[in-house]
Amino acid sequence: ETSLELVKRFILNILENSELNGYTFYAHNLGRFDAVFLIKSCIFIENIEIKPKWKDNKIISISIYNKITKCRIKLLDSMQMINGSLYEIFKSFNCNVNKGIFPHNFVNEERLFYIGNKPDIKYFNNIPKSYYDKIENKNWNLKEECLKYLEKDVLGLLEVMTKFSEKI
Repeated sequence: ETSLELVKRFILNILENSELNGYTFYAHNLGRFDAVFLIKSCIFIENIEIKPKWKDNKIISISIYNKITKCRIKLLDSMQMINGSLYEIFKSFNCNVNKGIFPHNFVNEERLFYIGNKPDIKYFNNIPKSYYDKIENKNWNLKEECLKYLEKDVLGLLEVMTKFSEKI
């Protein structure tokens, strides 16, 4: 499926789950990245109402409401509360989760299902050679590595937001 269809399915799955009614979800850098995909997908879903809130030309929150199920969720940009990269934030909050590394520059449409030797170091941003050398070379799987990388981001952000809320 296309990325648009994937995001639509994701939103619909959330809005059809009554247990998630009223939930707040956090996305780091929502206003400058994820919001584009979310809003673009939501406008193609019938009976969905979206209300973005803006500050300084950035979306700081998005409310999404399903007129049929009456389920409402809110997405907030955690960067509006805790500014910095996830790497810096995980470090400053002494998180148990470490920010992963991922060869963002390697990913393109032709390589989505790549399995083979690890990508060249040039595809990684600011990775020490010593760390790169520790990555297994054979059977490197783009999908698996991407999922591991995203899981660390999600779990780390959850840990940060939990610690942040305890401090407040």
